[in-house]
Amino acid sequence: MILKMRNSIDKLFLLSMVSLLFCIVGTQTLQAANNELSPQEREEGFVSLFNGKDLTGWVPMGNPDVFTVENGEIVLTPNQGFYLRTEKPYENFILRLEYNIAENANSGIFFHAPDYGRISRIGGEIQIFDSHGKELKTHSAGALYDVFPPKVDAAKPAGEWNALELSCDWPMLTVTLNGEMVQDINCDDDIRLRWRKRQGWLGIQDHGGKARFRNIRIKDLGGNESAEWTPLFNGADLSGWNIIGDAKWTVENGELIAADGNGYAITEKRY
Repeated sequence: MILKMRNSIDKLFLLSMVSLLFCIVGTQTLQAANNELSPQEREEGFVSLFNGKDLTGWVPMGNPDVFTVENGEIVLTPNQGFYLRTEKPYENFILRLEYNIAENANSGIFFHAPDYGRISRIGGEIQIFDSHGKELKTHSAGALYDVFPPKVDAAKPAGEWNALELSCDWPMLTVTLNGEMVQDINCDDDIRLRWRKRQGWLGIQDHGGKARFRNIRIKDLGGNESAEWTPLFNGADLSGWNIIGDAKWTVENGELIAADGNGYAITEKRY
């Protein structure tokens, strides 16, 4: 009787350990699948920005404890985290990700973020917000923050996963949310966007609500091919420059020299 009981206990223990092993392997497989590129994306040139295990490739700005990785997801628990940014800056790109936001929570995707200054004014922010079923505003999910509201209410209710794609190929900026076009903007046509920063960090904002992110991938489209170096000073005279103030500006030996007063030399062309 004792031997039979021991055999039963051993079998039960073995079954429990096998079940636990399958559970662990299954969880790891699911986490990997959640952040794995599709064959088509690989062929198109997309790369993963999140490995599903840790924050390799990301830089916490503010409180680093805000951003953790759980179950193959970047988890944001608000506490003055400011934002989590990429190690690499981007100019033109296609960014795809999925997000899940809590009730009444607020977050955002920064792009062309500068090192200093308000990102949503210098670069840009695509708003993430619990706005399903609510009036469309410049703070709704899918809005270009404080500039354009989304064209349609494409956000899912709080607690559900949303698929977001942001494409920036200057001057065109397009955003789809859950397969619906919510932004289609020519930045050159709007004075609020025309002179904004065109290269910078990508980031996930901490702004007063718990949120989760996964399947973050990007296709780098590179820089604007029309951008090239041009000389601003010909070394001979002040062609292309406007003089303001009482300083005396001269050209000597290929050098631009200011003396005898205060003032500015300003390019005739805006940049």
